[in-house]
Amino acid sequence: MKKLSLVALVVVCSPVLNAQNPTPTAVINPGFLQQTQLNTLESCLIVFNASVQAPGMDVAPFPGIMSLFSPSKTFAYTCDSTVTGAAPGVLSYPATTLEGGANQPFAIGLGIVSGSLPCGGTTGIACMSNGSLFANQVTPYGRYHLTSNPVILFDGITPGHPNPGVLNGFGQFSLNGMLNVDTAANGGVESRFAVQAIVVDPGAPAGLTLSACLNVDQWVQ
Repeated sequence: MKKLSLVALVVVCSPVLNAQNPTPTAVINPGFLQQTQLNTLESCLIVFNASVQAPGMDVAPFPGIMSLFSPSKTFAYTCDSTVTGAAPGVLSYPATTLEGGANQPFAIGLGIVSGSLPCGGTTGIACMSNGSLFANQVTPYGRYHLTSNPVILFDGITPGHPNPGVLNGFGQFSLNGMLNVDTAANGGVESRFAVQAIVVDPGAPAGLTLSACLNVDQWVQ
């Protein structure tokens, strides 16, 4: 299977290498939309132009976006663990922003799940028939979809965080990023991941609102 090793979340993408074959991709909505968090005006994770280049393959765009009022979505890519000797590929998501109220503090968490999936590659078994969520916990702020111990990348809500997060005067914050995509046969370490944000929302009963969640996972049709 393809493997992901985390490089950076908030970086500018570098150009990908030329390669041989296409990398099929998909965007999958959760089957029960009423059981997933939606983007709102007050807390909105917007993802445009996401694409992936697996080792030894061409770059291919994800055929969809996350935008205002979108549910949580899974960006998935096809995997094959047999590729060796190729430079790692790149998963990128430029033109990605967090949006909400002007000058409002926010926090962003990264949930990471390690370990191989029993599918894909030479097995030809479908990894996914539906969108993946690491959790689906009802909270006063909306539905929480990350792991129980997320990595907090930015936090302007809790005092003392080394990377405080505050939306600008237009209510936006850039989240352009990239990941290396490698294979087990090539020495890569798998890392499935998900990103979700929470924004200060003075109009909400609890004063905070969760965004939709972006998952990146492995998939074979």
